[in-house]
Amino acid sequence: MCKIKTGKNICTDQDLQNLITSVILRQSRSFTINLIAEQTRDKLKDSNIALKDQQVEKMVSNTLNVLECNEMFGVKDGIYNKKEIIFV
Repeated sequence: MCKIKTGKNICTDQDLQNLITSVILRQSRSFTINLIAEQTRDKLKDSNIALKDQQVEKMVSNTLNVLECNEMFGVKDGIYNKKEIIFV
């Protein structure tokens, strides 16, 4: 994983996407989209990127959809869980 930028260091869409992905992958317990969006918004403080709450939630949702398609996460009733990765 690359070094994740936060706050005023977030300048590009890619920085923001990396931040969202890192917040998701660092979860050790079950979570919801709202929790990830809240944690992301906290890390966006002092950033020049101005996003509405709905935009952050949409980006989180899109990222989770990709990770779910890659079978990294499962979702039931809006609650996400990491799937165990078995290395062969």
